[in-house]
Amino acid sequence: RGNKTSDQTMVAWALLAFITSVLALQHESARFIGLANEAESDQSSCSPYRPLCEVSGSCPHVQVPSNLNDLVNAKFTVYTDNPMVLERFGSLKVLKNKHLRIRTNYKCLRHPECSFFTHSLFVMNQLKLAKRMGLIGNKKPFVYMPEKSGNFDCYESAKELNSKPDFWEKWFEPVSPGVHWRDLDDADVWEFSQETILSSFFDFRMIHAFPYGGKNDKGTKSWISANRFEAWKVMQDFNIKPKAHLRNEAGRIWQKLVSNSSSVLGIFAPKTKKVPGEKIKSEDYQNVAKSFLSENPNGTLLLATDSNENELLHSFEEKLNGKLVMYPSARFSLEQSSVQRMDKDAKSKNALMNALILSKVSVLAKSWSEIGEFAVYFRNDRKTQFEVNTVIDFSIKPTMAVYAIALEKRWDHVYSQLKQLGLHKKAEIRRASSPSDIRYHMVHPNCNLNVYEISCTLSHHHIYSRFLEQTQDDYALIFEDDFELEPQYKGVNIAKLIDDLITIKKTQKAKWDIVNLGRCYDCCESSYGQKEIFRIPKDKVDLPAMKNYFVTKTSANDSESVSLVTSKSASCAHAYLVNRKGAKALLDLSMPILDISDDVLVQSGEKKMAHYVSITPRIFRQRRKHLGSVLNPGDTNDVECNPYKGACDWARV
Repeated sequence: RGNKTSDQTMVAWALLAFITSVLALQHESARFIGLANEAESDQSSCSPYRPLCEVSGSCPHVQVPSNLNDLVNAKFTVYTDNPMVLERFGSLKVLKNKHLRIRTNYKCLRHPECSFFTHSLFVMNQLKLAKRMGLIGNKKPFVYMPEKSGNFDCYESAKELNSKPDFWEKWFEPVSPGVHWRDLDDADVWEFSQETILSSFFDFRMIHAFPYGGKNDKGTKSWISANRFEAWKVMQDFNIKPKAHLRNEAGRIWQKLVSNSSSVLGIFAPKTKKVPGEKIKSEDYQNVAKSFLSENPNGTLLLATDSNENELLHSFEEKLNGKLVMYPSARFSLEQSSVQRMDKDAKSKNALMNALILSKVSVLAKSWSEIGEFAVYFRNDRKTQFEVNTVIDFSIKPTMAVYAIALEKRWDHVYSQLKQLGLHKKAEIRRASSPSDIRYHMVHPNCNLNVYEISCTLSHHHIYSRFLEQTQDDYALIFEDDFELEPQYKGVNIAKLIDDLITIKKTQKAKWDIVNLGRCYDCCESSYGQKEIFRIPKDKVDLPAMKNYFVTKTSANDSESVSLVTSKSASCAHAYLVNRKGAKALLDLSMPILDISDDVLVQSGEKKMAHYVSITPRIFRQRRKHLGSVLNPGDTNDVECNPYKGACDWARV
């Protein structure tokens, strides 16, 4: 009786499996019909080309789950013409003995957002996916894109189809030299399903030219650097580069445009914004251009844009006269409706040439766009390593680490201050170094500091090292454990003010590498060398976010404004903001230890290792009256500007 029950159970499970497989195949058949209809729509004028594997059933197609958690071990399904469903390990041998035929996604054929380089990303992501999943064997992949799209007109006769290049062959070298679609039958190939092509395109583990809106599309410098590295690997592994004659043509245009200039700033300013809400003003482009020309007086500006907005062009021509050259784009100065009616070959070539020419500039300033990003990818084709500091990404969201150096007895005070600023969740409170942490090799032979002062500098040195070596953050906000907010800044959104200081730096309205947010005993008058480099007046605000900032008149700043200034003796290191260049300068100056951390800040500017500035009125003071001072017991004074008569005579201009 037991065996009979067991047999009945097995039959029931087998029947259930059969019904499930039939339903799955019916679902696939319905999908095939939908895809066939989608493929045929708008393609009626085209000579019949080879259909998708999932439409014809004459070659296997691979369906990969859209929620990939592990590209290497992900389960996938192979549909064949039997009809059969092969699981992962049974299908590896089948697929490795066939060529991957790379197709575009059919939803993209008529979609206005699918640009020239979107098809390139489809190719790169399918190659990455196949390689990571171990699906490429001895038979190499190839690209097949004969369909009519917004970037390519199909061929009307079979003779043209078989003798003339398809979209990929027209613009790019073969991904596998010697492998051509004309030489291969369906029996020799396999494809990814259309659903997989689309879902892998948007998967955050794939190569993205800009954030597509997913929760993991962070749009940070580390995020885009990782994507660029992945793109570089695929392009190197699979010979992805434009046709040689097109690269040569771009080289000739480049020589004609900027043959007499050794330094060129390329600015790509597209009219169409890829990321909704992204706003980059013409002023931002101008500030970058002015900064570049101040460092490269004989440099040239190369502007590439599809915008006919007079504001951008006139501002460049008026303020940068004689330094501006433009790529004579067929697309440039045309109304958007005219652009849509342009010859597709002209549109495609224009996009490719823009990217190739911009890839040759010394410094590239760009927003989110496929053309601008492929200009970065193509830089690697010039046998030069890509350097992050040669690309200015207006769209990048800067990231900031927050550190607080604290004695254990002051941790509660530090946490309460950080919470007041809204920084407590992202801040890292680090134990302050003590005399027992000091080693002989850390101290300069000429050092005259006591052990507590040495410990203080050592604490800051450890922060610089941690920031530079263990993070990819762009900025670091550093506090000592006695900092507190100046009363006049209460009610002000300090986190937003810090963000705006970063925006000032990013748009190059003012140069800085280190901003002292709590300077003390400085020589604050212009007669002592103080110079204002940027002002945000209360009645005329450059950055909308600063509109509601409220500060009062002080001896440091005699107007109702917040300013960035350079000065000769901005001491105190209880609160300051640094970028990576500034942190590197401080790291080098603080080991071996010769001076206290306050003086290390000042020296970074004196020795021109970094742009050292201060904000005035200062944002933070030291809470010496309540907490005391380990370094200066009994000294409860803490002022922004030196009040002692004659103390700054040495600095008089």
